[in-house]
Amino acid sequence: DPGLEVGQMDFKYFVENDPYATTCNRPLSVVNTVMQKNGNVFTGSIEDTTPGAMLDFDFAFVNLPADNPVSIYYSNFYYYRVGSGEFGPETPNPRATPVGPATTPNVYSLQFGLAQHAPTLDHDDLKRFLAGKLLFETDYETGDLLNLTTHFDCCAGPIGQPLDPSPVHQTDVLGPRLNAASCIACHAMDGRGATPVEGEDLLALVAQVSIPGAAASGGPIAHPHYGNQLSPHGQSEPEGHVRVTYEPVHGTFDDGTPYTLQAPTYSFHDMQHGGLGNNVPDADGTSGHNGEAEFSPRIAPMLAGLGMLEAVDAATIYALADPDDSDGDGISGRANEVWDESAQQTALGRFGWKANQPSLRQQAAAAFLLDMGLTSTLFPNDDCGDEQDDCGQSDSPELSDGDLDDIAAYLRGLTLPPRRNYDDADAIAGMHLFKQANCQSCHVPRLRTSATTALSAYRDIQIEAFTDLLLHDMGEGLADHRPHFQASGEEWRTPPLWGLSYVEHALGVPATCEDPTSGGAVPNFLHDGRARSIMEAILWHGGEAEASRQAVLGMTATQRDQLVAYTAYPFDDPIFDGDQPACPADLNGDARIDLDDLLAMLGMWGEPGVADLDDDGSVDADDIAMLIQLWGPC
Repeated sequence: DPGLEVGQMDFKYFVENDPYATTCNRPLSVVNTVMQKNGNVFTGSIEDTTPGAMLDFDFAFVNLPADNPVSIYYSNFYYYRVGSGEFGPETPNPRATPVGPATTPNVYSLQFGLAQHAPTLDHDDLKRFLAGKLLFETDYETGDLLNLTTHFDCCAGPIGQPLDPSPVHQTDVLGPRLNAASCIACHAMDGRGATPVEGEDLLALVAQVSIPGAAASGGPIAHPHYGNQLSPHGQSEPEGHVRVTYEPVHGTFDDGTPYTLQAPTYSFHDMQHGGLGNNVPDADGTSGHNGEAEFSPRIAPMLAGLGMLEAVDAATIYALADPDDSDGDGISGRANEVWDESAQQTALGRFGWKANQPSLRQQAAAAFLLDMGLTSTLFPNDDCGDEQDDCGQSDSPELSDGDLDDIAAYLRGLTLPPRRNYDDADAIAGMHLFKQANCQSCHVPRLRTSATTALSAYRDIQIEAFTDLLLHDMGEGLADHRPHFQASGEEWRTPPLWGLSYVEHALGVPATCEDPTSGGAVPNFLHDGRARSIMEAILWHGGEAEASRQAVLGMTATQRDQLVAYTAYPFDDPIFDGDQPACPADLNGDARIDLDDLLAMLGMWGEPGVADLDDDGSVDADDIAMLIQLWGPC
């Protein structure tokens, strides 16, 4: 297919358990040897291959035309074990995979852990994913393709090429107001945006604004001077600047151990049309809107796994809702009903910090408009207050429907990296503490995707996202007092917990070239990035989560460490091995071997995995015999 050409093959040579090797945690003797291409045939050679050595073949796709190829993605990795005849992709431990076979099997550098596509995408889906990746990485100001190279690969130095011009760049489409010139500028390596440094303008943290009331769509009413989002950058004069400072909030755990949180305070400067409102004045004292205004800081969220959340049937999410707390457990999750621009009707909201968008396509279109000023058929008008006369309107949409389809395909195709804590004793202990604190009431461990979802790679799979996608009152400490459709000023959508241990790595680079799993930057969590650790995020919980917070305050230091080890990348009821309490045939984690486990085993017939009790490579009659022998309580 000329639209999806393998433009390069890399050839790497591994020597396992080499006592003389000093590079990486996977001794690497040859780095990035590019195979010679002749038509569709790639040829390369290395010397002194010995039985047991492993060869790694990396596929790199390029964007045509051939006279200006742009390397855009390293895709599947295949391995060949010398002397064994084994060739194929890596197969991870089933417990390491939060979305089953759609999980990335292996990540060399954790910096790139959240930027991988699901290996189960078919050819057409992968082609559209790569087309969307071009749009995502295009800098619409410079025209560069921000396809970042691998910074560390076993001390071999940078691998890849300098920034190329983007083949999809359009000139003169930015603005007139914007926060950033590219998607990737805020979603660092498809992870979370960086928390702003005190005194600097916001970038990945945006300032959504409105005035009290509800628009015809049911959403917030755009601010009369500043539209739906304040833009600190522009082609002419910025709308204004927002800066954040942090005040320490001190507290102690029940055992006397002190902790310190940071509470953000926002100030508005150099506002083009004066202050947002009487309750949100301009720090410079300039008069502005004569009335009240609403302001909500929201940081760019992690993108990995969004396609799986979109694939969950709406009925599954509605079934988790308990708006009246009919079971009396203090948890009353509510679904947000939002406006679907394509269908021109209300629909279930599931994306955005307040579940304020119904689909990835609309989420992307809104982000292009609010963050970069690019219009589309969904949002054809530039985001301006109706009292402005210098904003301008687009003669025609700057993004085509095909562009929106491609960027949605990119977001949909991003998958989760593997877990690394699934067999850690502290994390397993933390799983039980997580349940004792009743965290799973909102952070629901598992959901199942629809058997009829459009993307075949995601049909009828179990995903362990640890979210119910519902709105919950999180208390005054996190309130923004800005309603968004059905969401109140105190409510937020339950964020997924998967992949949290990769956040710091996506925001930074490895500390040393010898260890691509090291280093990173200070992570951030919650809707405005104020929490610098998972524990800080927990301690900000209030409202419906207050009882859970109190349970954590009562834990010992060891228990708190165990809880964090688990929530770094939580898993649902692992099957224990080795020295841990063993119940290998308990496939559903209910501490019993019964009919449910037998049915689960039959569903895995002929495949490797957790139901292969005798480890012979596939589930068969021998495994059923073993299961029956273990029948009953564990």
